[in-house]
Amino acid sequence: AVGGEGEGGPPGPRGPSGEAMLACPGGVSTNTRLVGCNTQACRVEVLHEGRWGSVCSHDFDAADAQVVCRAMALKPGRFLTHFGRYSPKHNESPIWLSNLRCTGIERELADCRSGGWGVLDRCEHYDDAGCAARESTRSGGREHYDD
Repeated sequence: AVGGEGEGGPPGPRGPSGEAMLACPGGVSTNTRLVGCNTQACRVEVLHEGRWGSVCSHDFDAADAQVVCRAMALKPGRFLTHFGRYSPKHNESPIWLSNLRCTGIERELADCRSGGWGVLDRCEHYDDAGCAARESTRSGGREHYDD
């Protein structure tokens, strides 16, 4: 029939074994979000003074990514430093946090020690932190991707 949808094609090939990652998952946090996604991860953003801004990847590690995922009620996954290099869009938002020192048990990134809101320590959007969450129920995940 003209204008209608056809039947779906056959399923694609099976991907590599291991846990699936959600490159840009939804979440439930009102203060943390993942945006500007590519196939590896999404840019981490936090809400401060009513405006969304990115997080610098200087010192960003697995404990920080764990807090991002926890804040969004997702399982921990991987983190990506210098995500801004790979981001699909130009970012004009502020950079809110840098030099995060999360222990991994905090509820939100704002609860972690850092250089302070808006204290950039030579950060540019090239240095934006990226994160991807696991969709399975297995815990853990300390994968790191960098240049």
